[in-house]
Amino acid sequence: MTEPHIKRLSLLAYASFAVSKVIYFGESETDHTSMSPLVLAAELPKLLVFAIQDVRTQDDVERNSESIAIAIETVRKKVYLLIGSGYLPAYDPDIFFRIDVSEIASDRDGYLVRLDDVVAWLKTQGIEIGYSVNSLRNKNWDEDESEIINIGATEQITELNLDPADLPEELHVANIAFRAVTNGYGDKTATFKNRLIDYLEVNFIGLNNEAVQRIATVANPDKGRGRKKSITE
Repeated sequence: MTEPHIKRLSLLAYASFAVSKVIYFGESETDHTSMSPLVLAAELPKLLVFAIQDVRTQDDVERNSESIAIAIETVRKKVYLLIGSGYLPAYDPDIFFRIDVSEIASDRDGYLVRLDDVVAWLKTQGIEIGYSVNSLRNKNWDEDESEIINIGATEQITELNLDPADLPEELHVANIAFRAVTNGYGDKTATFKNRLIDYLEVNFIGLNNEAVQRIATVANPDKGRGRKKSITE
């Protein structure tokens, strides 16, 4: 995809309406341009849906309450899967340390997520949204500019059967599995590919064996032939 199908200036343009608080953690309490803000994982899906669908007022919510609720729940499942796999890093809300993927709890509502990590993920989905208004001013966009390419600004994404978080499905799954194993998932004595297979079989139980093998081959960085060494060998 050469052009994003959705553009927004900044997630922060929707934050005051979508989330209870934005947390800045860095050297300066006043200069936020050099920091990445964080939001609660529980509130991130709402922020993403509001930004993608350009929901800015309570009237927008009331007019499309049912479709917005469905979209938020869909995005929540995807976001929590990304957190659980280690693809989207999560941070402790008290000490701001990154949580190891092996220690991710089933209840992820209270974790913090950095918006720059979210922005990087959105780019892989063909969605261009920044997280800092100041950092994007060099694009010469007006602060209130909202543009959707190929999708009318008043049309509902769910009505078009378009999930903006979709990649081609197996490529998306391969991407998640690769990041999970890279971030430490699985038996450290096993080969990278076998750890990928284990992750896919545990987390994507709907995949048949052929699909698991195909995705693991794509996600495996070791393309050489012959017996593969484990990481500890």
